[in-house]
Amino acid sequence: MDMTGKTALITGANTGLGFEMARALATRGARLIVAGRSAPKVQAAMGRIMDEAPDARLEAGLVDLSDLASVQGFADKVAKTHDSLDTLINNAGVMAPPAGKTQDGFETQFGVNFVAHFALTGHLMPLLNAAPAARVVTLSSIGHRGAVLDFDNFRLEKAYDPWREYGQSKLADLVFALELDRRLRSLNSSVVSLAAHPGVSQTELTRNLGP
Repeated sequence: MDMTGKTALITGANTGLGFEMARALATRGARLIVAGRSAPKVQAAMGRIMDEAPDARLEAGLVDLSDLASVQGFADKVAKTHDSLDTLINNAGVMAPPAGKTQDGFETQFGVNFVAHFALTGHLMPLLNAAPAARVVTLSSIGHRGAVLDFDNFRLEKAYDPWREYGQSKLADLVFALELDRRLRSLNSSVVSLAAHPGVSQTELTRNLGP
């Protein structure tokens, strides 16, 4: 599909699935915001894409998804430099890390995988609405199966179970994607919300799993 003239933003675009999506969109002509937490890693990813597609239109985007102030600041910068956004891919995530919390007090997986992307999508909605047929793609996981949303355990109130918390975060992603699409449809919006389970892939997401 030709993406010439369209603008896309991918979180976690410097590695793994995010990088492969970034490479694919860039080689199809998209103006791409390569978003990640580490400036050196983002620049390295952009260099790899440019090696394959020298004419790629790339923009570095730095955001810390464990800090909602960083998410808002990043979104504000995007809004200042772009009039519209055709594709937002909520891809970045963590899986089974040591117990911890985000800057805002959420359990790390719930905060990074869900809360940050919920907030980012909200901040960028004016740009998405300004595009003729924008889409929001939220990466979930088959790990949502068997999970429940425990409203008494979003902030690590209970003893940490890495896989329970991961499943909860990915179930929240699905609920968000489906409810966003329902609300967009009720408004006859041209924006579409989609969700995907990308399959089991050996990427940096598995760095906490051991050999």
